[in-house]
Amino acid sequence: VGNEADVRQLLFAEGMLDALKPGTIVAIHSTIAPESCHALSADCASRDIGFLDVPVSGSGRAARSGLLLVLAGGDGNVLLRARPVLSAFAGKILHMGGVGAGMHAKLINNLLSAAQIGLAQVALDLGATLQLDLPVLREGVLAGTGRSYGMEALIRLQRPERAAHIATILEKDVALARHSTWGANGDAKALLCAAEMGVERLRALAKGEGGLLPPDMLEVIAAL
Repeated sequence: VGNEADVRQLLFAEGMLDALKPGTIVAIHSTIAPESCHALSADCASRDIGFLDVPVSGSGRAARSGLLLVLAGGDGNVLLRARPVLSAFAGKILHMGGVGAGMHAKLINNLLSAAQIGLAQVALDLGATLQLDLPVLREGVLAGTGRSYGMEALIRLQRPERAAHIATILEKDVALARHSTWGANGDAKALLCAAEMGVERLRALAKGEGGLLPPDMLEVIAAL
């Protein structure tokens, strides 16, 4: 269930919502438009069914280890009831606010992730122009105040298939943010611009372009 169309297909076209008993909780992990969560919540409420938007952040490894981050939106009492189930795969569950708040937080998180990836690649571009040793530059940045998720993740993203996977996820979320109620906000525009640049850089890496790490370092990536 990767997007809103999938969610609606499951809940409505395939009859899941009609089959649920009153008191059940529908928890949406897919990243969808925050505004859509309000409509889905109303549909659930009319059937006396609880609703939570609970997008997650983290890797498959984190999920298997029970260490995912859950950003929750919805009624606090409903979240309290759902916590035992969510805790099976989440290391941290944060209640961001009412319905849709979890999705707002997830989009902000992913915009920042995309922006950091793009900026990390730009920083290495500059290092290459200045003829610096790029692995050493990366090590220095990660040990200094310029460290970021983007710089840390960039080595794994040198694998084209991994870059393509992450680009697809972030491109969808950037589009959701752009068309959200706050996408035209001045502060959001700056973050969106940086995130879009990050997605472009990821698409280049997915094509085998723009990789700046030397062959001996790329061999290490295969084991990651």
